[in-house]
Formats: sequence, structure tokens, C-alpha cells
Amino acid sequence: MATTKKPKEYAVDVWYMEYRSGTSDKFYQVFVSESGLTVLRWGRRGSAGQHSESRYASYDDARDNGLKQVFAKKSKGYTQQYPDSKFMASSDALDRAQGGNPTALVQEWNDALRNNQFEGAKQTVLKHYSDFSERVQTLLHQAEYADFGTLSDEFTAIEEVWEEINDKHAEVNAAMDLTRQTLFQKMMSGS
Repeated sequence: MATTKKPKEYAVDVWYMEYRSGTSDKFYQVFVSESGLTVLRWGRRGSAGQHSESRYASYDDARDNGLKQVFAKKSKGYTQQYPDSKFMASSDALDRAQGGNPTALVQEWNDALRNNQFEGAKQTVLKHYSDFSERVQTLLHQAEYADFGTLSDEFTAIEEVWEEINDKHAEVNAAMDLTRQTLFQKMMSGS
């Protein structure tokens, strides 16, 4: 039985803004992929608009450029329509966007909005956990042949990251518990 391999997916940050004043009714959208691709879309609301694509050496460079565009548009009166969000896009959609056709990328973003706007963030967190787990497992396998100093340094670095992750997890968990209690109190009070 042949199995089909699922296309690779990448986390994509997206900002969608609109500008309405007088006869102006415009949109501006910024996509930044973890692969380093930035896609800009703009035009009259309801139209396909125009677009441009740029490839950067790193996600950080792509994000910096994307945020410059976001801040520039906000300074001109554009308002953000959704909170900063992240979704998972297929490599196919990103390849087509880089080739000058962002339609599939826009569609995947629209699907993410309709289905569950937090799915991309969840997938990103799970991917980072998976990457972190691989790093720990690699260190474990290196224990057979690497010297103690190298192993100790790498373990110390991993341990520091893990402590930060645990601190953030505890912070989110406390906020979730407080929110749960608040919602329960509202439900019990009938308001």
C-alpha cells in the first residue's frame, strides 16, 4: 500500500489592515513565512489587488521587513482587522506565492480564520517542542562519543532553554486558571 507524503508546512505570521476614508476603501496584507518568504498584498477591498514577494536569508530578516510595512501602513491610518495571527501554510502555497500567485496562500489563511485561528499557533508550538526534543535526543546519542566538556556545555544551554519554557508554561497555566475561574464565576452569577 503506497502512502502519500503530506506536504511540508511552514508557520506564517499574517497582518491584515484596512483603510477607509471618503472614497478610499483599501486593504494591505503582510505574510511572513518561517522559511524567509514575505508576501505583500494591497489594493481596493473586494479586488485581488496587487502583490510582491521577497525572499530573505532568515525568518528574522523577513519578519523585520514585514513589520516595517505594517508599521508604515498603520502610521498612514490603516487599522488592523485581526489580532496578529499565525497559521500553517503548505509548501505548495508558499511556492506559488513566491512564483507570483498568492491566491493559495490567501485561501489557506482564510481557511485558518474560518476553522480555528489558533491552529497555526498550536502547530508552531508543537513544532518547536519537537525540534527541542530532537536536540535533546541528539545530545543523548552524542554521549557515546563526545567529550564531557562539550556534552556539559550543550546540556547547560538546553537546560537554560528548558527552564525558560517551564516558566512561560507556568505563566500561561496561571492565566488559564484565572480565566477559567472568572468564567465560572460569571456563569454562576448569571451575568
